[in-house]
Amino acid sequence: MTDQNDNIDHSFMQRQTQKQVNKMIEDISVMGEFFDADFFGIYPREAELMDPQQRLFLECCWQAIEDAAGRPRLVTYESKWVEGSDDWNGTPVKDAELAPPLAARIAAVAREAWRALGLRGYGRIDLRLHESEGPFVLEVNPNPDVSPDAGFARAWGRRGGAERSYDDLVATILRHARAGVA
Repeated sequence: MTDQNDNIDHSFMQRQTQKQVNKMIEDISVMGEFFDADFFGIYPREAELMDPQQRLFLECCWQAIEDAAGRPRLVTYESKWVEGSDDWNGTPVKDAELAPPLAARIAAVAREAWRALGLRGYGRIDLRLHESEGPFVLEVNPNPDVSPDAGFARAWGRRGGAERSYDDLVATILRHARAGVA
Protein backbone atom coordinates (compact mmCIF):
# COMPACT_ATOMS: atom_id res chain seq x y z
CA MET A 1 0.00 0.00 0.00
CA THR A 2 1.37 3.42 -0.93
CA ASP A 3 0.68 6.54 1.12
CA GLN A 4 -0.45 9.25 -1.31
CA ASN A 5 1.02 12.02 0.85
CA ASP A 6 4.64 10.93 0.79
CA ASN A 7 4.82 8.05 -1.72
CA ILE A 8 5.91 5.48 0.86
CA ASP A 9 5.27 1.86 0.03
CA HIS A 10 4.45 0.50 3.51
CA SER A 11 4.36 -3.16 2.44
CA PHE A 12 7.85 -2.78 0.93
CA MET A 13 9.12 -1.33 4.21
CA GLN A 14 7.54 -4.20 6.17
CA ARG A 15 9.14 -6.78 3.85
CA GLN A 16 12.55 -5.10 4.20
CA THR A 17 12.25 -5.05 7.99
CA GLN A 18 11.25 -8.73 8.07
CA LYS A 19 14.23 -9.61 5.85
CA GLN A 20 16.55 -7.83 8.28
CA VAL A 21 15.04 -9.61 11.29
CA ASN A 22 15.28 -13.00 9.58
CA LYS A 23 18.93 -12.35 8.66
CA MET A 24 19.76 -11.36 12.25
CA ILE A 25 18.13 -14.53 13.61
CA GLU A 26 20.03 -16.63 11.07
CA ASP A 27 23.31 -14.89 11.94
CA ILE A 28 22.75 -15.44 15.67
CA SER A 29 22.03 -19.14 15.11
CA VAL A 30 25.09 -19.64 12.90
CA MET A 31 27.28 -17.69 15.29
CA GLY A 32 26.56 -20.27 18.00
CA GLU A 33 28.46 -22.84 15.95
CA PHE A 34 31.57 -20.62 15.93
CA PHE A 35 31.35 -19.04 19.39
CA ASP A 36 34.72 -19.34 21.18
CA ALA A 37 33.54 -20.13 24.71
CA ASP A 38 37.10 -20.58 26.01
CA PHE A 39 38.04 -17.08 24.86
CA PHE A 40 35.29 -15.65 27.08
CA GLY A 41 36.06 -17.99 29.99
CA ILE A 42 32.83 -19.94 29.59
CA TYR A 43 32.47 -23.72 29.62
CA PRO A 44 31.45 -25.01 26.17
CA ARG A 45 28.32 -26.71 27.53
CA GLU A 46 27.31 -23.50 29.31
CA ALA A 47 27.78 -21.58 26.02
CA GLU A 48 25.49 -24.05 24.23
CA LEU A 49 22.76 -23.39 26.80
CA MET A 50 23.16 -19.61 26.71
CA ASP A 51 20.61 -17.43 25.01
CA PRO A 52 22.04 -16.74 21.52
CA GLN A 53 21.58 -13.03 22.17
CA GLN A 54 24.00 -13.25 25.11
CA ARG A 55 26.64 -14.83 22.87
CA LEU A 56 26.01 -12.14 20.28
CA PHE A 57 26.30 -9.44 22.95
CA LEU A 58 29.67 -10.78 24.09
CA GLU A 59 30.95 -10.90 20.51
CA CYS A 60 29.70 -7.37 19.80
CA CYS A 61 31.30 -6.01 22.98
CA TRP A 62 34.63 -7.58 22.12
CA GLN A 63 34.41 -6.31 18.53
CA ALA A 64 33.63 -2.80 19.78
CA ILE A 65 36.69 -2.87 22.02
CA GLU A 66 38.87 -4.05 19.15
CA ASP A 67 37.41 -1.47 16.74
CA ALA A 68 37.82 1.40 19.18
CA ALA A 69 41.61 1.45 18.81
CA GLY A 70 41.89 3.43 22.01
CA ARG A 71 38.95 5.74 21.30
CA PRO A 72 35.28 4.81 21.46
CA ARG A 73 33.27 5.41 18.31
CA LEU A 74 30.50 6.82 20.45
CA VAL A 75 29.32 10.31 21.17
CA THR A 76 30.34 10.66 24.80
CA TYR A 77 29.11 13.11 27.42
CA GLU A 78 32.33 15.09 26.96
CA SER A 79 31.91 15.18 23.17
CA LYS A 80 28.47 16.71 23.58
CA TRP A 81 28.83 18.97 26.60
CA VAL A 82 32.46 19.69 27.56
CA GLU A 83 33.62 22.27 25.04
CA GLY A 84 37.36 22.06 24.43
CA SER A 85 37.72 18.49 25.75
CA ASP A 86 39.57 15.88 23.65
CA ASP A 87 36.24 14.21 22.82
CA TRP A 88 34.63 17.57 21.91
CA ASN A 89 37.53 18.46 19.63
CA GLY A 90 37.69 14.95 18.15
CA THR A 91 34.00 14.74 17.24
CA PRO A 92 33.26 16.16 13.78
CA VAL A 93 30.04 18.12 13.52
CA LYS A 94 28.77 18.84 10.05
CA ASP A 95 25.60 18.73 8.07
CA ALA A 96 25.08 15.71 5.90
CA GLU A 97 25.64 16.20 2.19
CA LEU A 98 22.81 14.26 0.58
CA ALA A 99 21.55 13.89 -2.94
CA PRO A 100 18.03 15.35 -3.23
CA PRO A 101 16.28 11.95 -3.70
CA LEU A 102 17.96 10.55 -0.57
CA ALA A 103 17.19 13.71 1.41
CA ALA A 104 13.53 13.36 0.36
CA ARG A 105 13.51 9.68 1.41
CA ILE A 106 14.98 10.53 4.82
CA ALA A 107 12.39 13.28 5.31
CA ALA A 108 9.60 10.86 4.35
CA VAL A 109 10.84 8.22 6.83
CA ALA A 110 11.05 10.85 9.59
CA ARG A 111 7.52 12.12 8.84
CA GLU A 112 6.18 8.55 8.84
CA ALA A 113 7.74 7.86 12.25
CA TRP A 114 6.30 11.12 13.60
CA ARG A 115 2.82 10.34 12.26
CA ALA A 116 2.95 6.71 13.42
CA LEU A 117 3.28 7.95 16.99
CA GLY A 118 0.58 10.62 16.56
CA LEU A 119 2.90 13.44 17.62
CA ARG A 120 2.41 17.19 17.24
CA GLY A 121 4.63 20.23 17.47
CA TYR A 122 8.40 20.06 17.45
CA GLY A 123 10.66 17.08 18.03
CA ARG A 124 13.72 15.21 16.89
CA ILE A 125 14.00 12.02 14.86
CA ASP A 126 17.34 10.20 15.17
CA LEU A 127 18.18 8.15 12.10
CA ARG A 128 21.08 6.16 10.79
CA LEU A 129 21.74 5.74 7.13
CA HIS A 130 22.74 2.28 5.93
CA GLU A 131 24.87 2.35 2.81
CA SER A 132 22.63 0.05 0.76
CA GLU A 133 19.38 -0.22 2.71
CA GLY A 134 18.59 3.42 3.39
CA PRO A 135 17.48 5.27 6.52
CA PHE A 136 16.50 3.59 9.80
CA VAL A 137 14.77 5.31 12.71
CA LEU A 138 16.67 4.91 15.99
CA GLU A 139 14.61 7.18 18.21
CA VAL A 140 11.72 9.60 18.10
CA ASN A 141 12.08 12.30 20.74
CA PRO A 142 8.91 14.41 21.04
CA ASN A 143 10.51 16.78 23.56
CA PRO A 144 14.23 17.23 22.89
CA ASP A 145 16.37 19.55 24.96
CA VAL A 146 16.00 22.98 23.35
CA SER A 147 18.48 24.85 25.54
CA PRO A 148 20.81 27.06 23.50
CA ASP A 149 23.79 24.70 23.79
CA ALA A 150 21.86 21.48 23.04
CA GLY A 151 22.16 19.64 19.75
CA PHE A 152 18.61 20.49 18.65
CA ALA A 153 19.24 24.24 18.87
CA ARG A 154 22.70 23.94 17.32
CA ALA A 155 21.27 21.95 14.39
CA TRP A 156 18.52 24.56 13.99
CA GLY A 157 21.16 27.25 13.78
CA ARG A 158 22.91 25.45 10.91
CA ARG A 159 19.92 24.11 8.97
CA GLY A 160 20.06 24.79 5.28
CA GLY A 161 23.32 26.66 5.49
CA ALA A 162 21.60 29.79 6.78
CA GLU A 163 22.47 31.06 10.24
CA ARG A 164 19.33 31.20 12.37
CA SER A 165 19.19 32.47 15.93
CA TYR A 166 18.04 30.72 19.07
CA ASP A 167 15.31 33.35 19.35
CA ASP A 168 14.11 32.25 15.88
CA LEU A 169 13.86 28.67 17.15
CA VAL A 170 11.80 29.60 20.21
CA ALA A 171 9.56 31.88 18.14
CA THR A 172 8.97 29.10 15.59
CA ILE A 173 8.10 26.54 18.29
CA LEU A 174 5.66 28.98 19.90
CA ARG A 175 4.11 29.99 16.56
CA HIS A 176 3.48 26.35 15.64
CA ALA A 177 2.11 25.59 19.12
CA ARG A 178 -0.36 28.48 18.90
CA ALA A 179 -1.44 27.36 15.43
CA GLY A 180 -1.84 23.74 16.54
CA VAL A 181 0.46 22.50 13.80
CA ALA A 182 0.87 18.74 13.65
